[in-house]
Amino acid sequence: KGKSYSNMKISSWDVVKISVTSRVCLISLGILFDYLIRDYDSSNSIALNFREHEFEGHHHLVTPVVTPFTKWDAAFFLKIAYNHYEFEKNHAFFPMYPQLIKFLAHTFLPEVSAQSTAGLYFYALSGIFISFVCFVLSSVILFKLTKLVLGDEDLAGKTVLLFNLSPSNIFLTSVYTTSIFSLVSFMGMYILFTESSKVIATRVVTNSEGAETLMTYRYRKFSKMSMFLAALTFGLATAVRSNGFFLQVF
Repeated sequence: KGKSYSNMKISSWDVVKISVTSRVCLISLGILFDYLIRDYDSSNSIALNFREHEFEGHHHLVTPVVTPFTKWDAAFFLKIAYNHYEFEKNHAFFPMYPQLIKFLAHTFLPEVSAQSTAGLYFYALSGIFISFVCFVLSSVILFKLTKLVLGDEDLAGKTVLLFNLSPSNIFLTSVYTTSIFSLVSFMGMYILFTESSKVIATRVVTNSEGAETLMTYRYRKFSKMSMFLAALTFGLATAVRSNGFFLQVF
């Protein structure tokens, strides 16, 4: 007899396997369709000029990997990573993600220069790698967070599946802040709820006719340490994207 998927136990390791598989499939499809369909004039072809240098050395092997995932805003993140905030318009993009790209690139290749073709490719690959890892980790944290808050492992698994199959998934793998922002946001929420406790309170309410009704309230009580650590994590989210400011509502 076949297993009922609604009753299957899902572990964090299963979530990792699902997330990695979805990323590999998405990257493969991105490369395939970028090869089959000619791009409309986009910012990365103008600002990054990957295709201009694609036949230098082994770069013709790397170009198909980086071009589908360095579109539009990705050009700004990469330029900030190696040229800092050269122009005023770059200040619309916050520094944490570009600095991580730069740190990773220089960690594995200390002498890398983004002014060279090889260096630019390495910066782009670093950005894609960061997004890949952050997406997998954010899927795991989302799974744990959903299971913790709702107490339903099956629903947590379905939530992760929908997160992996989102129509906007391409941005979660590209050189964009979407994955790292999701990770730090989910992490802050998870920290907050991990140290919380459910509280049930009662209160007698008297209406205009003098009748008394016993009202029951259910809410969560958060520890001071969890609120402090969550605030720090949400602060990191604000260093990634400006809308991280609104996470203060938690």
